[in-house]
Amino acid sequence: MIKSLGRKQSDGYDDGGGGGDGALSLDNNEEEDSIKIIRGIRLYDYDSYKPNFDGNFRCLDGSKEVSFKRVNDDFCDCLSDGSDEPSTNACAKGRFYCKYQKRHITGRGVDVYVPSSRINDGICDCCDGSDEWLTITCKNKCT
Repeated sequence: MIKSLGRKQSDGYDDGGGGGDGALSLDNNEEEDSIKIIRGIRLYDYDSYKPNFDGNFRCLDGSKEVSFKRVNDDFCDCLSDGSDEPSTNACAKGRFYCKYQKRHITGRGVDVYVPSSRINDGICDCCDGSDEWLTITCKNKCT
């Protein structure tokens, strides 16, 4: 079985011998297989916000491993870096990375973030307003 871009695909080869009923079992659950990017993370950390083989999430500083179901559950499990709550304000040390990141053509630049305590507080901290999705609609002021 080949996994590509978040969808399960069959390689089309089945000789009927060997394992059990001789057929590949494909579950095409669209919701489960779709690619999801968690709000407030850096694109650089995208792969870190996927469940590992045990179905867990490892804090970005490596200090702790928790069930992936506990990511964004509004309870801070990664106390040292707040990385399990990128879209909530549950962690004192949490960071919310704004959607708009100004970069040089070489990819260099400084990550633009706000403390997670400022998420959905009614004040537009990110120039694109990405930190306010529940409370108000912000005008895009990015250049």
